[in-house]
Amino acid sequence: MAETGFPAKPTPCGQGPAVAHGTLRQMIARPTKTDVATLERAVFDAVPPDRLVAIDGWLIGLNDGTVGRARSAVPLSHERPPDTDFVQIEALYAAHGLPVHFRLPVDAPGFAEPIASLEARGFVRSSVVQTMTADLPAVKAAATAITRGAGVGDAAGQGGGMILTLAGEVDDDWAAVFMGAGFDPVDGASRTRLLRRARSAIYAGIQVPAAGPGYVAVGFGCLSQGLLGVHGMRTRPEWRQQGHACRLIGALADRAITVGLELAYLQVESDNASAVALYERLGFTTAWRYAYWRRPGAEH
Repeated sequence: MAETGFPAKPTPCGQGPAVAHGTLRQMIARPTKTDVATLERAVFDAVPPDRLVAIDGWLIGLNDGTVGRARSAVPLSHERPPDTDFVQIEALYAAHGLPVHFRLPVDAPGFAEPIASLEARGFVRSSVVQTMTADLPAVKAAATAITRGAGVGDAAGQGGGMILTLAGEVDDDWAAVFMGAGFDPVDGASRTRLLRRARSAIYAGIQVPAAGPGYVAVGFGCLSQGLLGVHGMRTRPEWRQQGHACRLIGALADRAITVGLELAYLQVESDNASAVALYERLGFTTAWRYAYWRRPGAEH
């Protein structure tokens, strides 16, 4: 068992395990042990839990916040794990006084029986989340085309100019979007706490001077493990449907390309149809789907 405390030294931009970009791209359509492990490590770089424990092909996030990815146990392969893994992981969460959450692939044949066993013991499943991946040049090109096309609003927004910024640190105005109208402030505080300590981070935001101080939309990119991870996409309710998400993702893709990255990923709930549709327009396709399993009564 290996344990890591966060925050730790950032992974240099564009560097990670010795897996070539071309090799990763070939594996996107059929998840393998290598690319699943690479992407899951990148996820924990983006949302670092208080403690991260590695045991026998699993990463276990120990965290008491609201972010599911930071407080769950995830396998580094979609092959069937030993049944003893689940017992050991449950004991680890219990030892830390935390509820156990498993984040498991829903379509992997090797996990059908383990999932059935968990459910027979009373574990319940959350909504399904899609892990989506894309080539960065295609994302950049699509974002440019969409924001210039019809139906996404003027680049200036609702009057006034638009300023898109990329920064290496979170400021209070950026974090305030997560706690503003239309969002859960408790969840927002938990998420920004994790995002502030992310590895190799880029914090993107759009300001419209006519809207007053602060940002109308924000997003976050993590350049880690040879991938760009897109996280934390938030737009204030009154500024939605104007192409701001496309602009933010396009800017993050452009920055990732400049440091030599070729692939991006993101994770989105399957029932968020509008977001899934947008990401598909940007060139993302589903690599695999996952869900969380927890005991009844454990916090969501």
